[in-house]
Amino acid sequence: AGAGWVDPDALHLSVTAFGKDFLIDSGKFWYMRDKWTDFAHSSRAHNVILIDGCEQEAKPKKVEIPLPENHWGITEKLDYARGTHSRFKGLLGEASHTRTVVFLRNTGWVVIDRITTDLEKGTDEKRNASESLRARRVTPLWRFRPERMVEITSDDVLITADEEGANLAITPVGQIDWRV
Repeated sequence: AGAGWVDPDALHLSVTAFGKDFLIDSGKFWYMRDKWTDFAHSSRAHNVILIDGCEQEAKPKKVEIPLPENHWGITEKLDYARGTHSRFKGLLGEASHTRTVVFLRNTGWVVIDRITTDLEKGTDEKRNASESLRARRVTPLWRFRPERMVEITSDDVLITADEEGANLAITPVGQIDWRV
């Protein structure tokens, strides 16, 4: 974060490769007041994660401390960075999102999103107090440049299908029933 204009877009990722913009910041350069202003300056306009449909609270206007050195690195074969965000407007309980991005040179990006959540108090069948991890609805947003042709394959991979030049694939993995 810098000083001045701040969107609620912590951990946003833009991707440009081979001279083409693929994943973009939909709010970038949107300074006029019109029907798109609120969207352009919301979490929904960025490549972030919503938790239970809740957007991020705006981050501080000025960074107080630098990112710890063990949260980023640049090497001959790869670059990586990791950050965490835990302020979501209207979220019941507590949750945080940690995003790790690894850029493998000449290969692509690996994005690892981890959501941690608090315990939810409840009662079991015998009316005893119990605690379990709070169930969450996680919504990853990926905003493509408008002229990119995007398709969803039968195995839920998002791909750009431009006839010329490079394309990008987003492949969800893990033990989650993704609905793309």
